[in-house]
Amino acid sequence: MNQYNLIVCGGTFDLLHKGHKKFLQDILGLSRKVLVGITSNSYVSNFKDKQIEDFEIRKKAVECFLESIGERERVEIVSINQAHEPLLTSAFNPQAIAVTPRTNPVAMEINIKRKECGLPNLEIIVIEMKRA
Repeated sequence: MNQYNLIVCGGTFDLLHKGHKKFLQDILGLSRKVLVGITSNSYVSNFKDKQIEDFEIRKKAVECFLESIGERERVEIVSINQAHEPLLTSAFNPQAIAVTPRTNPVAMEINIKRKECGLPNLEIIVIEMKRA
């Protein structure tokens, strides 16, 4: 059933909605474990013009959703301060990165930087987002 041991994904997860939830469920269907990077308050302020919920609120919403579907134990949530973090280290060994069509270029950039660091490419899995 689970094609991967570890998939990573990242996002802002502001005002958690059915599109976010479907994205997370799709990823959970592909991997034994998932690492979810949620943008930090300082990082998100660099590229979002509108007011964004505080990191702790966004993180808690993701945690509550995962608990509601019985999947919290399979997911690690971390704060990210840049698009490549923490993917340029060999501290863990993800096999894939899940993205939306809009964030696919970021995944390609991550693979370029991983290659520069002597790390293997991540398989890029593009998941269509459901409209909120």
